[in-house]
Amino acid sequence: MNYCPHCHKPIAKMEGKCPHCGKSLDGSQKIGIENAEQKEISPEGKAELPGGDLSGVKIDLDFDPRKERRKDLMGEAGKEVKKDSAPAIGVKKIQIEIDKELESLSGYGPAPEGWLGTVAYMFRVMSRKKELRAQIERIREEIKEGRKNLDGDLLVIGRKKYSEPGAQKAYPVNVEKIKIAKEKLESAGSTKDLEYREMEENQNYIDEEIVRLQNEAQKYRVEEETMAKIVEEHRLEFQKARARMQRFEIEERNIKRLMTEKAESQELEKLKIKMAQVEDEKKLFAPQLESLRSIFEESERKLALIRSSIVEIQGKISIASKRKANIEMAYKKKIEEMDRHYHSLQEEYNDAIRDLAVASLENDDLPEEFKVMKEKISKRLSSIRGLEDKAKKLENAMNSYSRGAFQRAYILLGSSVLAIIALVVILLAIL
Repeated sequence: MNYCPHCHKPIAKMEGKCPHCGKSLDGSQKIGIENAEQKEISPEGKAELPGGDLSGVKIDLDFDPRKERRKDLMGEAGKEVKKDSAPAIGVKKIQIEIDKELESLSGYGPAPEGWLGTVAYMFRVMSRKKELRAQIERIREEIKEGRKNLDGDLLVIGRKKYSEPGAQKAYPVNVEKIKIAKEKLESAGSTKDLEYREMEENQNYIDEEIVRLQNEAQKYRVEEETMAKIVEEHRLEFQKARARMQRFEIEERNIKRLMTEKAESQELEKLKIKMAQVEDEKKLFAPQLESLRSIFEESERKLALIRSSIVEIQGKISIASKRKANIEMAYKKKIEEMDRHYHSLQEEYNDAIRDLAVASLENDDLPEEFKVMKEKISKRLSSIRGLEDKAKKLENAMNSYSRGAFQRAYILLGSSVLAIIALVVILLAIL
């Protein structure tokens, strides 16, 4: 949207005369919100408002606003006005005023002409620049908030106007643009929803598989717990039986030793009878021992199989989890791209709504309840321009420090450091 440079009211074209104040618009600079055909879109997809976006402005530390302003005031570079001429005197007065304003805003104080005080000046400038940067950043946030509020006001007006029955007839181009943008937005939204559903279906399928495997693993864990108890019981029984067999063997060895020692005694016969009894008991018990051994080993084998099944299921769960993560990663990239596209179309749709609001403002065709918003929008624009001017002045002030004084301060600091190092070396050599 364009604004009359004289009365600052919205107009359709920057040609002829202003329909509000009647002043000529030929050769005037365009201000305000640009129309739909001339509107530029920022990298973030937002319509640029008057004055540009200061958030992307880079501060050139080598920029000297005094010199640049002098160039603007004195004409082309290299063409100097004679010192004794009247224009030169006027330029000098203007420059003095500019320098005073910059000095007042910067808070740096006068720059020392010689070497004395340069270091203090440098630290004062560095400290003050930090404050100025913070102040500029706050102003930029205010500008950003102002633009956001302005966009919100235009959206409210545009949506209301779009819902009116006569909007199609009064603003056919704008309404058609909104319809096209809306169709594109809805189509992108449907595509994104389908992608989300497909991702969720794949994830749900894997989740169900993981749950099934986890339930199966849980059953095996219950079996493992039961079988572990059985194995422990069989182990104890087998150990008892083996201990009994060992006692038979010990008793046999003892009887044999006694029989050797008492080979000529009358007790030899008794020992032989005792040996026969022990051997018979041992033979009778041997099958029972082997049976308990087999039972114990079989229970251990079953427990090992159960544990092997648990490990196998855990491996399957791990594979399924990785597959789910890979699906999420693949869909994440795709959906992020779709979200960016959807956001871009959302901004395009909102811009079309705002364009309708701008057209309504230009034609003074606002709904009755929004008449007061016209003045509100004008005030917002004025406030944004004021903040932009203030930020620019602060940037110029921030860069108005004396480069020469800084260079001298660096030289002094460097020389001081070298002198201290030399003194330390001398003292070390003496000591």
